[in-house]
Amino acid sequence: MKRLPGDKATGPVLVRADSAFHGYATVNAAAKAGAAVSVTARMDPAIRKAIAGIGEAAWKPIQYTHALFDETADRWISSAEVAETGYTAFSSRKQGEPVTGRLVVRRIPDLNPHAGGRTADDLRHLPVHAFFTPGTLDAVAADKAHRGHAIFE
Repeated sequence: MKRLPGDKATGPVLVRADSAFHGYATVNAAAKAGAAVSVTARMDPAIRKAIAGIGEAAWKPIQYTHALFDETADRWISSAEVAETGYTAFSSRKQGEPVTGRLVVRRIPDLNPHAGGRTADDLRHLPVHAFFTPGTLDAVAADKAHRGHAIFE
């Protein structure tokens, strides 16, 4: 795969995309070109069902490298939790086209008003961000790589 010239470009190419590009065409083109893929998932019923199936023991804390200001909550957010679950994207496509990978999900407990004595029901309602990747990085490393785009924008 060709990459744009740059004096610091090394390693494999990673295609990171927002949910507007969460589709077979984008993921397939990137994979055919030999790139790794990290694409934000659309919050459709299949994604919500997959997220709901993630058990509490799967969530791992992650510290943001750069705190983010949440304008809705009017506060800085500096930590989150990530988990992953196996996921087959584009399962409605013809045989051989669905893509098996993982759904990596980040949730932000800081935004939960019941954070001190959280119940299972509280945890189901936390704000989440999910992305699909067929890659092999563990959930924490994959989330860090996926969030890396914000540093360059």
